[in-house]
Amino acid sequence: MSDHDQQPFLQLHEIVKKFPGTIAVDNVSMSAFRGHVHGLVGENGAGKSTLIRVIAGVHRPDSGTISIGGTATHFRDYSDARRAGIGVVYQNLSLLTDISVAENVIMGIWPRKRGGLIDWSQVDAMAQAAFERVGLEIDPHTLVSSLPIATRQLVEIAKVLSQDPEIIIFDEPTAPLSRVEVERLFAVIDSLRRQDKLVIFVSHRLDEVLGICDTITVMKDARLIITGPAAEFDENKLITAMVGREITEVFPEKARVAPDTPVVFEFSGQVGTSQHETSFTVQKGEVIGIGGLQGQGQVALLNSIFGLEESSDIRISIHGKPWTIRSPRDAMKAGIALIPENRIQDGIFSGLSVGQNLAAATLD
Repeated sequence: MSDHDQQPFLQLHEIVKKFPGTIAVDNVSMSAFRGHVHGLVGENGAGKSTLIRVIAGVHRPDSGTISIGGTATHFRDYSDARRAGIGVVYQNLSLLTDISVAENVIMGIWPRKRGGLIDWSQVDAMAQAAFERVGLEIDPHTLVSSLPIATRQLVEIAKVLSQDPEIIIFDEPTAPLSRVEVERLFAVIDSLRRQDKLVIFVSHRLDEVLGICDTITVMKDARLIITGPAAEFDENKLITAMVGREITEVFPEKARVAPDTPVVFEFSGQVGTSQHETSFTVQKGEVIGIGGLQGQGQVALLNSIFGLEESSDIRISIHGKPWTIRSPRDAMKAGIALIPENRIQDGIFSGLSVGQNLAAATLD
């Protein structure tokens, strides 16, 4: 640890953030250092996301102070935070889907020619350099709307890194990524650590937190519970701090499905662009997992079952009864529901209330 690392680069002192009817962050004080990856964990609703938004200038704290490099800072909005050197990769991506990946990455830092016109060749070059930082091979002119979620996540990370922030916050960055892509991201984070940046890493995947972080902070019920070196934690200790009690069975032993258990669901057919037939059966009480690298047909398979992919060669049987499913309406009549890959874009109506969303699938 170098001399300047002895002093925290980011300090939060007694931060409080309230919303009507709730305290989202309750008197949280935390210190984080340059050249470190600082993990932030907790159950849903523990206050992590609100704390991140306070640091990023999205929310103003009701009380408390934020100091960067020893200087107290007051952010009016997220633009102030970005100018102060804070970059955030949010779980809910902020990309504009109807423009190119290059335009998304360079948004707000447009290179100009003499006369003020945008230098598009420089835009492509800057975007390509940003993509190389995250190991992403992609044409800069590709529309975001054509990309799978995992690739969009990498574009979002490249966008934040292109601004060269001193504090980089990753909010659940690995959720849509395959193991190979996670390893690539961890190489990027390790590179940022070697560049003396401060990285704040938020995740529910405790093995990843323990593997990449130098320090870990646990939050529960809007409060900071414990902070310490990652080496002092294991998964059991983290879970105990997160939920407030010891958990004896994180993964209880699975009940075995007897060979003669009735088959509930049968599927066969060619999915997407594949020339090979896919077929499987699911017995009553069975959970079937579908794995594979990004883009190997998993999403197409689920969409086919739910009637979102047009195909005349798919055969589905439920409780022994054949079903012709050409639309989500047909699938719902058959008792099939889908939680889509992109839940924000395809799973909810973000302009409607929670009640309206809950009722949308059961209006009949």
